[in-house]
Amino acid sequence: MKKFFVLFAIAISCLCAGAQDYNVAYYNLCMRKIIKEWHNQNLYTNMRVEKPTIKEYFISFVEAYPDEMLFEMMNWVLGYPTGGSGMVDLDIPNGYVAAEFYTEFTNRVEMCYWRCDDGGVLVGVNVQGAEYFCDDDDLPPQEVIDDEDYDPDFSIADMMFFKIGKGEVMWWAKTPKQMCGRDFNFNEYIVRLPKQGKDITLDREILVNDEFVQVPAYVLYFNGSTFDVIAK
Repeated sequence: MKKFFVLFAIAISCLCAGAQDYNVAYYNLCMRKIIKEWHNQNLYTNMRVEKPTIKEYFISFVEAYPDEMLFEMMNWVLGYPTGGSGMVDLDIPNGYVAAEFYTEFTNRVEMCYWRCDDGGVLVGVNVQGAEYFCDDDDLPPQEVIDDEDYDPDFSIADMMFFKIGKGEVMWWAKTPKQMCGRDFNFNEYIVRLPKQGKDITLDREILVNDEFVQVPAYVLYFNGSTFDVIAK
């Protein structure tokens, strides 16, 4: 599997370098499009192992949603050299992986999983950051672009869950409203999935003495199947 991804990355790099000479199909999504799609799309574990770890879950996610940032993160997860700037935190025993990418924007991707009371697994993915609009088809209306206050970058803050039944490989899409009983505007919070423990934290940034500080807003307590929302 590792050899496959090395060869794949090399092939893509070569094709991109000589893009003017080749007419190739390259299916690649920006994160904005991924979070527009993933609320009602089911995935599956693409590695046939008896007990998948966070590494297998993450690779399966990247294969479902090919994205340059996620491919870079996968290189870090697999231990390959990368050309990007950032950091990765891979904790296989605790079922957690996160990466921050330092470019014009600071983007963060997290994934973890919970063991459910019914023997299944719940996978959570959290994305926070910003990016430019993907392509011309994704741009807002022209009157918005012509506005002098128009900002061409777009927030990609979102969180999604996927339930995997006991002994199954299919990931059933579960929205935050289905899992928490309510919607959230994740642009308003700094979200952290649990590296240790089971609970998700949502913090707000507020201005105190001319400095922004983070204060707790909500804790999502995992109850073995869904989350209880507790305001702080």
